[in-house]
Amino acid sequence: MRMTTPRSAPFTLSTLAAALALPAGAQTTIGFDDFDTSVQGTDYASRSFTPDNSGNFSFDGVTPGVFPGSNFDLFGITNRNVNFDWADDTQNGFPGDTNGFAGVGANDPGNFVGIADLVNNDNPSGIGEATWTFDITGYENITVSLDAVAWGDFETDDIFLFEASIDGGAATTVFNGTMTQAQDDANTPYLLTMDDGTTPDRAPLPFYVQAEYDFLVANQAAILAQADPTVPELEFDPDGTPGNGDEIKIAFSSLDDGVTNGDTTALDGFVPNTGAAGTFEEMAYSVENDFGIFDEIENAPFVDPLFEQVSDTQLTNELQTFTTAVAGTGDTLTLTLLAASNGGGEQFGFDNIVIEGELIGGSGIEGDYDDGGQVEQTDLDFVLSNWGDTDISDVTGWVNFPGGGAFDGLVDQNELDGVLLNWGSTSAPDFSGSNVPEPTSLAVLAGLGALALRRRSA
Repeated sequence: MRMTTPRSAPFTLSTLAAALALPAGAQTTIGFDDFDTSVQGTDYASRSFTPDNSGNFSFDGVTPGVFPGSNFDLFGITNRNVNFDWADDTQNGFPGDTNGFAGVGANDPGNFVGIADLVNNDNPSGIGEATWTFDITGYENITVSLDAVAWGDFETDDIFLFEASIDGGAATTVFNGTMTQAQDDANTPYLLTMDDGTTPDRAPLPFYVQAEYDFLVANQAAILAQADPTVPELEFDPDGTPGNGDEIKIAFSSLDDGVTNGDTTALDGFVPNTGAAGTFEEMAYSVENDFGIFDEIENAPFVDPLFEQVSDTQLTNELQTFTTAVAGTGDTLTLTLLAASNGGGEQFGFDNIVIEGELIGGSGIEGDYDDGGQVEQTDLDFVLSNWGDTDISDVTGWVNFPGGGAFDGLVDQNELDGVLLNWGSTSAPDFSGSNVPEPTSLAVLAGLGALALRRRSA
């Protein structure tokens, strides 16, 4: 979540030592979007999603981000309650959970952006786009970072591309999540890491139905008597009500042939399935429904992980932070996302976009709030005249803040300490110890602090 400059303790020798340790030219947060506490107009200038699913809600009627036609097709800001593909419930009453990343308690990320299966009747293009703008006026050495997760079986046409530009200039690739052909061909198996420490290498497939497999087992003699036991012919009525249109046909899986993928016994209702933890025999069958004929397998191993191509980093269901420098200076940084995702069981999520930079030409002097090159009366007047204020956007000339960071939302002891601890300073802190005041100087500064507070309250 957002990193902020902590408020300092009241004026003491220990806080003086801490202040002297603050480096000049340090990176500071310019803007951010954590999808929880961030506010448009303060933390970012603008944000948009296309398509906009903020008004479409999942099963519970309150969790947004899904497409109208499916609670599992997703593009937008959401949370762990959207569906069980995203929630890790191993510490929430379901220890056998083998899917998801958003846990509970300290492992609950709050709101995040989730993306899954963008090709659907509500979004035939299969494309999702998002744009943010941030005011970077007065900053240089800009960096953009974000946290990302991904798990599922990805292909080369799955794309999650973030780019940043300054004032409409050339774009810098911030994050490029996709698969090269070589990575796709490798069929690399991998593990997830769940909240309870388990590391599953496979997860149940959504269209495998135990009742359909049980029908295969109960009627295997009749199915084996067919000319081809892998061609669905025997009808199964799930609800036992003839003629209501839900009838399907069941047969042995076409993969259950004694050969494919190392299968050793044909037509026994099991097929071998290899994942990162080894090869297991999985229940399997073939089904014919209104959409065609499909092989259904109990579980699917996690293979073909998504890679961030710039850093050549494999993504998993654990958040990783990616940071990229964006060259140049200007007024507005624009961050864009282009997403293409064409299948279920492929989840990509991100959180905590942070824009950082350094003040251009800042003196680097702690407490030099007007950037005048010395901590003096003007800086003290800034504090006294605005004591207790939560908005100083109308204060002309106040450009620097404690720790080189942004305004922390309240003029208080933190800002006063910056002046008192560095009164008269004309240089950034050095680490030789030569700037440390003598005890008598500390007493004078403490008296100045008391006088300042009396002056403000008068």
